Amino acid sequence: MQKQEGDLIQGNTYKNFVNAIKSPATRVGYENSLRRYLNHLRLTKLDDLLIHASNPRYIESQVIDYIMSLRERWSSILHHTISDYSHLYVLPDK
Repeated sequence: MQKQEGDLIQGNTYKNFVNAIKSPATRVGYENSLRRYLNHLRLTKLDDLLIHASNPRYIESQVIDYIMSLRERWSSILHHTISDYSHLYVLPDK
């Protein structure tokens, strides 16, 4: 994902987070992960993640929900991929 004007990844929260990361490759990976997480939560700014900072249980439930959605998505993708490859290697009887 390319950083675009008006990007979700901006503001003080982002600056504090990104300045702690030394590796450019790690920074890009974290930015992409943050974008996916924000998209899942339907948030428009990274700073919006801190709105519920005083409610750790709410934050925990958001993270668990996101992890479960990833688990479901990747499980489905993995199942279809294995199925596709198994069909690929099945040779017709002759």
